Amino acid sequence: WTNVEELRVHQNALVSQFLPSFAALAALKLLKLERNLPLSRLPELGVHASLEVIECNNCSLEDLPDAAALATALPALEYLTVHQNRLKALPAFALPELATLNAGGNPVSALPSFAGCPKLRVLIVDDCDLATIDASFSPSTLPKLERLIVSGERLSDGAKTSVAAFADACKTNGGWVRGL
Repeated sequence: WTNVEELRVHQNALVSQFLPSFAALAALKLLKLERNLPLSRLPELGVHASLEVIECNNCSLEDLPDAAALATALPALEYLTVHQNRLKALPAFALPELATLNAGGNPVSALPSFAGCPKLRVLIVDDCDLATIDASFSPSTLPKLERLIVSGERLSDGAKTSVAAFADACKTNGGWVRGL
């Protein structure tokens, strides 16, 4: 197990309560858990200095570990996709290597700070229940953002203004803003 770099256990009806700890998978770079509908939480990860990609779409995740636990466990994480789960909240990520986050299709009501993610280039939070956005959400805290996809019928005017402020910055970085 210590030399496994990719673990793909998608479409297996995995149940959170019966998953073993993944802490011993020290060389893990990619973890793919997609389409495991009974999966309500991520397995115990331990510290994975090399883990760059987690794909956990279309499961039943109800929450993610808190920001401090994620930062300690996943210092090299670049790509996190938790699309179409049951996440009601996202932690204020502090992942210095994170470049892509897809959390669309969740009942998330508030967008947290991403100030701890200076390399974030792609943020997808469409088909959510967004009502509020953290005050620090601005082009100055996310200078590398290229693509922003956001939607939420309950977004306040201030939140819409925060999203709109990214239009020029994303265009300068070769990308775009979609939503609202």
